[in-house]
Amino acid sequence: MEHKFLLDGMLGSLTRWLRLLGYDTIYLKNENDHKLIEIAESEDRILLTRDELLVKIAKKKGIKSYYITKNNDKEALNDVVSEYNMIFNTEKIRCPICNSFLKNTDKNNIKNMIPEKVFNKFYEFWICDGCKKIYWKGTHWPKILTTINNAIENKNNK
Repeated sequence: MEHKFLLDGMLGSLTRWLRLLGYDTIYLKNENDHKLIEIAESEDRILLTRDELLVKIAKKKGIKSYYITKNNDKEALNDVVSEYNMIFNTEKIRCPICNSFLKNTDKNNIKNMIPEKVFNKFYEFWICDGCKKIYWKGTHWPKILTTINNAIENKNNK
C-alpha cells in the first residue's frame, strides 16, 4: 500500500517535496490538533508534524505519525524518505500546489497558455488535472532532481 500523508501548518514546503515525489499529501495550515487526528484516522494518513505532543497524542490513539525534528526542509525530506522507504516515481508526480496528478501534454495544446520563449525552448510539458497549472523542466529542474536523488540515496545508505 502506498503511503498517504497529512502535514500540519508547520510543514508547507515539505508538502511540496512529498508531492513531487509522487505521494498523496494533504497540507492543513490552520487546523486544530483534534481535526488533524480525525482526518489522519479517517483517511488512513500518516501525520507529519513538528509538534511532539501531537505525535504522542496521535500514537496513543493508534494513528500513524512521525515527529519531524529537522528545521531544514531537505534534511526533513531525507528523514521522511528514509523512515517510510519512499521512492521517486516520475509517473506519479503530483502538483506541488493542489496535490492532483500531473499529466504529460502536447505543447501545441497549451501554446496560448505559456510564454512564447518557453514554448520555443522546451519540449516536455505537464498540466495539473486539478488547478490546470502548467509545468516544464526549466532551469530549476536539475536542483529539484538533486534534492530528490540525495534523499533517495541517503535512504539507501542508512
